[in-house]
Amino acid sequence: MPESAHSGTGFKTKAVKQQSREISLGDILHFPFDIQYILYSGVILAVAVETANWLVLKDEHVKAYLEALREGKTVGEVLNQIDGDKERNVFLKLLSAIMARQFAGLDEAPDPVFVEGYKMLNIYLTNACNLACTHCFMKAGKRLDHELQTEDWIRVLNEFADAGGTSITITGGEPLMYPGFKTILEAAKQKNLQTTVLTNGILWTDELIDQLSSLMAEVQISIDGVDDVSNAKVRTAGVFDKLVDHVIRFSKNGLRVSVATTFTNDNIDSADRYIELVNRINKATNKQVFFKLTKKLLPGRTTNYTTEENKIYDACIRKIEDLIDANAKYEAFMDGHTPNLVAINCGFGGLSIASDGNVYYCNRVLEIPSQGNVQERPLAYFLKKGEEAHLATGVDFAEPCKGCALRYICGGGCRIDEFDFRGQNWKQGQTLQQTICNGLNDYLLKMMVESYGYRYSF
Repeated sequence: MPESAHSGTGFKTKAVKQQSREISLGDILHFPFDIQYILYSGVILAVAVETANWLVLKDEHVKAYLEALREGKTVGEVLNQIDGDKERNVFLKLLSAIMARQFAGLDEAPDPVFVEGYKMLNIYLTNACNLACTHCFMKAGKRLDHELQTEDWIRVLNEFADAGGTSITITGGEPLMYPGFKTILEAAKQKNLQTTVLTNGILWTDELIDQLSSLMAEVQISIDGVDDVSNAKVRTAGVFDKLVDHVIRFSKNGLRVSVATTFTNDNIDSADRYIELVNRINKATNKQVFFKLTKKLLPGRTTNYTTEENKIYDACIRKIEDLIDANAKYEAFMDGHTPNLVAINCGFGGLSIASDGNVYYCNRVLEIPSQGNVQERPLAYFLKKGEEAHLATGVDFAEPCKGCALRYICGGGCRIDEFDFRGQNWKQGQTLQQTICNGLNDYLLKMMVESYGYRYSF
């Protein structure tokens, strides 16, 4: 079983609209209606609330230029009111930022693009696993009673594709322990489903990698140490070099590959050497592999970190990330916050199907109630119910989120760990309470400012 649960972003409703022409002096820019200003660390964040977009303004002069454009003045009118080349250059940089961020439109205001987290499909193919990791939040190992047959999973995939689904994640347990694994990959490929497989990597062989690589869009392999000794403290001994070789072979086959790493208290003293693993794989793959460090440990087989312990753990892992690449967090933040991409939710409502066919609205299936079984109802029923759950638990129905200017950028946080209903049942229109964040999130503001400065040089 992979080391942690990661909420995905789901699918966008449509592509972000691109400008079809360049800006001219006679243009009037069209802005979203609700723009709020937040003073933070000596700069001004201009937040377009309903489109989850933002600009960073260096001072009140730049804010005044933005306000003039919002009032309906043409670009030329504002420019003609500015004295001096230096200030004109400041205004031109503002225009560049507006267009680069698609903060305003030339012909109409930008439309928000909603993240449809309820269209996610996560499949726990089997609970069987060849390992017994202490931090496994699925407590995988033994096959469940009444696990779905191969033909059942193929029916689920067909129904998902027929409903407009495009991407699935297959995990376990260890998915290679499921007898029909290859057949299911082939069925997904035939339906043009983009398939991601999460695996501990141990059961793969070179022949199997070469045979199945073309059937997947991405593979994620868990390596929980920096060498065989540290990896064995979490997983098992004698497999570290084999896993590294598998990562390299998958990558050379043209597959997108990620390495997922979870340090625990048993081996976190070796985490500052993680760069050695990264450099080894980067050298062999020309930096084509992605690395994911778990920052939050969920309740596992024998691990159960408190909120405070997870804060300490998170800080430790972030220091390790900075040692590897101090700018990686900015890249990840900006890539995860596409201009005008609205997140009303963490992804709650996206379907996870356990190996016995039970359906859940989050991949932390041992902590929330089942919504039924795919052997009793068609998948379309659960997709519709998932959409309803996603919308009903959105930030617009949460306190204090619904009054926050950053609500669509933040998405509100985890519905299990950070909300009063903890992923359990709710009533339509019920007001939910976000229990962790009290108002504006300082870390979020910090990342918005710093990652913006990293990405753009206007």
